[in-house]
Amino acid sequence: MSKKYQIYLAILLFLSIAGFVANMIIENRPLWIRGYNLAVVLLWGIFIFSRWKNNNYN
Repeated sequence: MSKKYQIYLAILLFLSIAGFVANMIIENRPLWIRGYNLAVVLLWGIFIFSRWKNNNYN
């Protein structure tokens, strides 16, 4: 895995954990947290699709 993808993966993992913790702490989730979670899911999809499209598994 290239350094670029490692950094991208680390950022996505951090954002996912931050969203999970926010969901556990806040009882009534405001709309911006739902939007944040949707954005993180979309970023995961972009990451997986770009890795699949490039087929560069070095």
